[in-house]
Amino acid sequence: RGDGRDGKTGAVSRGTRGTNKKNGQGAVKAATTSSTIPRARLPDDFGEEDQDRLPGPDMPRPVARKPAQRLSILGWIEAKGDIGGIALAPDDSRIYVAYRGGPQGASIEEFLCETGKLLRRFPFPAPDCLQDDLAISNDGRYLFAANYYKDYVSRLDLTQNGLETRQKVHGSPQNVWAAFVQKSPDGIRLVVCAGEDGRVEDLDNDQISIYDIAGKNFKFLGKVILPDEPLVRSLGFTSDSSLVYVPTFRRKSAQDKLYEIRLTPPYEIARSISFPHAELASVVVHDPTRRIFLGDRLNKKIWVIDQEKLEVVSEISLQGRRVDAMELSPDGSVLYAISPTDRSLWAFDAYTLSEIEHLGGLRRDPKDIEISRDGARLFVAHGTDGGIAVIRGIKPCRGDGTILFSSDIHGNYQVFKLPTGSQEPVRLTRNFATELIPRWSPHGRLIAFISDRDGPFKIFLMDENGQNTKPLENTATSGSTEYGGIDWSPDGQQIAFIGQDQKSIRIVDVRDGSTSTILSGPIMGRYNHYAGISWKWDPERIVFGAFPAGNADSEEIFEVNIKSLKVSKVSGDEGQIGHYHMPALAPDKTTIAAERIITKPTGAEWDIVLFRGRGKKPFINLTMTPSRDALPRWSHDGKKIVFALQKTQRFHVWSMNADGTAAEPLTSGDANNIFPDIR
Repeated sequence: RGDGRDGKTGAVSRGTRGTNKKNGQGAVKAATTSSTIPRARLPDDFGEEDQDRLPGPDMPRPVARKPAQRLSILGWIEAKGDIGGIALAPDDSRIYVAYRGGPQGASIEEFLCETGKLLRRFPFPAPDCLQDDLAISNDGRYLFAANYYKDYVSRLDLTQNGLETRQKVHGSPQNVWAAFVQKSPDGIRLVVCAGEDGRVEDLDNDQISIYDIAGKNFKFLGKVILPDEPLVRSLGFTSDSSLVYVPTFRRKSAQDKLYEIRLTPPYEIARSISFPHAELASVVVHDPTRRIFLGDRLNKKIWVIDQEKLEVVSEISLQGRRVDAMELSPDGSVLYAISPTDRSLWAFDAYTLSEIEHLGGLRRDPKDIEISRDGARLFVAHGTDGGIAVIRGIKPCRGDGTILFSSDIHGNYQVFKLPTGSQEPVRLTRNFATELIPRWSPHGRLIAFISDRDGPFKIFLMDENGQNTKPLENTATSGSTEYGGIDWSPDGQQIAFIGQDQKSIRIVDVRDGSTSTILSGPIMGRYNHYAGISWKWDPERIVFGAFPAGNADSEEIFEVNIKSLKVSKVSGDEGQIGHYHMPALAPDKTTIAAERIITKPTGAEWDIVLFRGRGKKPFINLTMTPSRDALPRWSHDGKKIVFALQKTQRFHVWSMNADGTAAEPLTSGDANNIFPDIR
């Protein structure tokens, strides 16, 4: 690759294989592409006149503007009465409301979500048939409700006009007090909490009952006796439905506890964690980060618990407000919490724990949340005042197409982002350092990049707006535009990176900064220098490039299994002079995009090719142009690839379909724009 160094960035050029970015020697003819969308241009004076758009490194950082409010009340479904709980149909078309009732009985009503029109009413004429909650089967056929003063759970068949079937709770003969019901994520288990009486004395009636509700089944499986009372607004399930977390009020124990319970035989308490001076209310499990969020009414905060260790690792404050029901957005990026203190709804980033926004204007006694499948609408039910608020939810970041890249428009490389549909890149970093390889986290709210602002290159994190930047210590890495590489783990908790000497692949935990080395030394006896890395889409393997010392033109693509550390070669022998570089694993976990560089008498050819399987030749050449095509990255849905293309003197960010069609430039101007990534 040659030994010339750019004095500004320390980047190693590829010598005769490529084009020097300063003098443009060896420039080749540009590819023929479509240009159906406006280009984002970065002229030399871009940002000097409008520092809110893109201030230069010598200009003050603009005051951050408050983002437009995203949470808003769209309307109300006027369900009349004291609501105990709600359940949303799987297709989001209907919502079911359980009323707490009284001596005259209770009822469940069906409303049309779009208009709020009452469609059907299912009465429960039995005296004192109070219902505090509601669940619906995954296919939308059955509703499940516990009857507070009765020793049974009701199932209503919505295809049979609410035909009721009953199963016993198997609780205390005199004091059942079954109130809360919730189904497991796989839809085959129903958990019913009994003993929710809130009395001073211990009635020795605390338990959860477990039912099989797969398909048409409705069968009691077993129960788990609890030492303490399950006073809850939500239960937390692991995504595989093997465990449920139940918050309790102290009875036989000296303190409030969170219990971890197995939902497979023998149905038992696995572990617990105690909370002195607390009033636990609701719990949700965030599987991507292996964390548990636990609401505490008394301390007015949300405890953040490490699921593996079952210990508190952080907390979220509601600024002095009590927290009741909580729920996660379907994509797991947003944690919603209700506060009855000021009738508000709060939204937090489930990964960074920072507040996104909060919304007031709810009615008295907000108590239950349901969220549509796309996360666009929230339904908040109210007890005392009745009614269901229909609220616009926080739009997920992931998959919105926002582009990150590094640009040298102001001298040293800095990080920019290009929002979807925008022609104006936004500058995220502003200093005299060199900042490279920006990478979106899997959830799309954090950015990792490398910088030499504090000395040798290491990894830094910042939020999507360039705020709250912090370094990850002990992550010394290569700052070369040729050999460097970082990428996130699929759960967003770790980052893999090439070691500073290019002879190791290391991992840093973004939560505590701990590091480990997963690969070092030569592969197959000769490939002892690493370059480029891809991990984001597959938790089990990291894809990377490696080459023998002093022979970068022999680079090949490999993968390493995270658990076994077994290394396999991905790229096959082309049967001609050439090598591969900067692999990018696709979301389908099988396809790999990479640079292929072939030296011919007429010059070097740089194309982006696709691999599938191990030891295979590329099955498709996506670009096949005389330009230099490099640094591919996949979109979240696997339909797009962004890459850097050099057709004259400068690199610019381009986009194309995953089959190589519809290639188009996204940036232009007299600057190099490299290391693109797409959210």
